Amino acid sequence: MHYPISLEKAEPDLWGFVAVSGDVQIGWCRQASDGWYVEGMDSKRLGGPFKTRKLAEQAGAALLAHLAGSSNPGW
Repeated sequence: MHYPISLEKAEPDLWGFVAVSGDVQIGWCRQASDGWYVEGMDSKRLGGPFKTRKLAEQAGAALLAHLAGSSNPGW
């Protein structure tokens, strides 16, 4: 089954990856001086630097795909 991941703006240089089906954040897309990075919730870098946010978004969707079905355990 395929679950979508969205990217939602938190700050101008910080966006959150969200598992849409469970409405839970699963990672970060952060701009640094050398480009955009995909990070896990623990802020460890998973990929990058990417030249544009769009490229980081595409890579992040692939890197975080295993979390796309995540949901909030409190629901």
